[in-house]
Amino acid sequence: MKRRMRTIWLLCVAGAGLSGALDPVMAFQKPEAKASDQSKPPEGFESIFNGRDLTGWEGGAQYWKVQDGCLTGTADGTLKYNRFIVWRGGQVENFELRVQVKVSPGGNSGLQYRSTERPDLGESVVAGYQCDVVAGRADYDGMLYEERGRRILAHTGERVIIDPQGQPWVVGEFKLRAFNKLKGVLGMQVHVGPPMTIQYRNIHLKKLPADLPVLTAKEAPVPADARKVVPQGQDKP
Repeated sequence: MKRRMRTIWLLCVAGAGLSGALDPVMAFQKPEAKASDQSKPPEGFESIFNGRDLTGWEGGAQYWKVQDGCLTGTADGTLKYNRFIVWRGGQVENFELRVQVKVSPGGNSGLQYRSTERPDLGESVVAGYQCDVVAGRADYDGMLYEERGRRILAHTGERVIIDPQGQPWVVGEFKLRAFNKLKGVLGMQVHVGPPMTIQYRNIHLKKLPADLPVLTAKEAPVPADARKVVPQGQDKP
């Protein structure tokens, strides 16, 4: 079964303890994309992938290539740990990112942002915040995850406050569709597990002012009726 390209909009601004899971927006595009199909960036954005080669990006050649005009990651099911490709155009702080993505059935990937490279943990390892891209799980697709850290921070559709001890609390929910001020590298993931293919194209970045206000823990108290985010490895009740 072919899967269409869809668009993810990722807006990241200073927010201290407040965090909302990301909401993917569906856009129906032909999956057989070519480099010539790269669209013109919206006003205020820059294109950070040329659709022809990996200029400006760095990752293992055995996992990443350009195919059909897309930044394409593949895994054959034998990965021992997750691998990443990193954008070398600088670090991101406050920003808006728009990107089209297509993942194979059963595939698992993610958009890494405000993250840290960890060569001490293995080749092409990145740790930090991630917007998950997951096939077949609406509550995982677009959720907020911390790679090599606290893991699930907010499932898609949850509004979450993270307390000073780092515990996420669900304080509200919104309908699914089909922190401290940080900066760091931007990257994409190929995940351990079954064979998979992930493709990204039309990767457009808009940098926002670095001096946006940051909420304090006092300004974002955890309500008494909030529930803890379910630990990694357990499904939502």
